[in-house]
Amino acid sequence: MIIPKISQIFYKSMNAANISKKTYLMQTANQTDCVSFGAIGIKYIPTCLKYRKDFVDVFLKTNEKTDKIIENFDFRKFAHNGITMKYPRTKYVEDIKKLIEPLEENKQNQLLEKFMLRMEDDLEGLGIIPKNISSENEKALAKIVERFTLKNSCILEDKKAQILFNKIIKGCPEFATTIGKVQHKTHAYDISSHTFINLQNMMKNSQYQKLAPRDKSVAKMAMLLHDLGKRGHIIDHGHYVLSAEYAKEIMPKYEIFFTPKESERIINLIANHHWFEKYNTQKISKPDVIKIFKTPTDLEIAKIMARADLEGVSPDFHYVRMQYPNQQEYEKGIEKIMNEIK
Repeated sequence: MIIPKISQIFYKSMNAANISKKTYLMQTANQTDCVSFGAIGIKYIPTCLKYRKDFVDVFLKTNEKTDKIIENFDFRKFAHNGITMKYPRTKYVEDIKKLIEPLEENKQNQLLEKFMLRMEDDLEGLGIIPKNISSENEKALAKIVERFTLKNSCILEDKKAQILFNKIIKGCPEFATTIGKVQHKTHAYDISSHTFINLQNMMKNSQYQKLAPRDKSVAKMAMLLHDLGKRGHIIDHGHYVLSAEYAKEIMPKYEIFFTPKESERIINLIANHHWFEKYNTQKISKPDVIKIFKTPTDLEIAKIMARADLEGVSPDFHYVRMQYPNQQEYEKGIEKIMNEIK
């Protein structure tokens, strides 16, 4: 598995640093380098077996009814807000800020770090409730985090969509942390809406439709988690590194469905999901791309994901970024480029 690389000095710094420092170092890693490194002690959010099984059945498996709901739902209307949540992210962040405000800065950081959180331009981290909670502030923060990640739900007019998305959120609560998380101004949507729009683009792609059912599941999971580590409000060049590290911790929960080899494929697809940007700017070559993804199937998934991700930024970002005058010319150009990589 090839994951975005760090130098030897950088790697030693990571090993010696605390979690917040490690996370920062990973986020600022040189995006043009490549080698693998180990996990940094990030844990997953506990998820009961029933919720995980529901998640597999309604999302990961090829399911004509639920796939149609995802494909046809209008995520764009939520823009930067994400789908409506019972306990929205804005209130979640506000409640945490109120809790830590009376504390000295070092005490704020210590409290947040215990829950794998940190305050930057936005609240970052998944929010992992530790086992050893003692102080009143820790108890208060645990309730806030639990309310947002484990006891939250979406509220939608479309009740079939509401049931489906609540099963996705319950089955993969880490993804709930992206709902309402605002991206850099280049993006027209929050991270969760961007992710679901990408899924729509991917599932409608004729090459995706030719994939075997289990390969479709690999592609779906990789897309769902691909921006999990992205920081809010800024251009986060290294986000795929942390997203892959999160995925390393999360995937064992889904061994009820995925094989270890499939989990490795998912992590690799996430770790390298910005390959097309590097290829298009001549930072990596065609042989590099083929080597990164190892098999023709994963190369095809990577191409499907890259195109879907590019087209999920805003209504016109993809063809403007690629310097095409309109959507029609973009379609011709992107098809030609993708077909050359094989």
